[in-house]
Amino acid sequence: MIFQPKIQHAINIATSCHRDHKRIGLNLPYIVHPYSVALISAEYIEHEDVFCAALLHDVIEDSGEYSVEKMRQEFGDSVTLYVTSLTEEKTSSDSIETLRENWEWRKQRYIDNLSKAPHEALIICAADSIHNLQSLMELKKSHGEKFWSSFGSSMDKKMLFYGKVLAQLRQSLSSPIVEKLGKVYDDAKEFLL
Repeated sequence: MIFQPKIQHAINIATSCHRDHKRIGLNLPYIVHPYSVALISAEYIEHEDVFCAALLHDVIEDSGEYSVEKMRQEFGDSVTLYVTSLTEEKTSSDSIETLRENWEWRKQRYIDNLSKAPHEALIICAADSIHNLQSLMELKKSHGEKFWSSFGSSMDKKMLFYGKVLAQLRQSLSSPIVEKLGKVYDDAKEFLL
């Protein structure tokens, strides 16, 4: 893939929108996650729009300052479709308690939406899940069991969610990234539970 102005713009937007966010438990800027998801995605599909969408995949959901309309205007229909296919329904006014209370509902909606998502969005979903599971294992290695209290759900529920994501991707996506996710999921399940 050739580094283009569109990719630089996606890096700039993602970095700006996540500037005040931290990766839970790791004391790292949140932007390490979108960068990682973009790089994992690029191993399986080398396309500028997929790379940009992977960088931007949490911007609408988590920042509250970047709209779907703005994304469409700046990055086009494809990037916007890939991102919105993976965006959970949240509002900036949702409290931490509200987000924890409707966690299961939001996650089930996310899985339901995967059945309609385009191939490229599914690649990003798999990369996102791979990096999240790897991060959970890294957290447990560095912090032991106490790290789990930072999250809005139990370890069992979180792993059940990733199991459902994996099952949906096995039905909807024909790509070696699904096999990689399966291996990471099995490793995480054994290590975390």
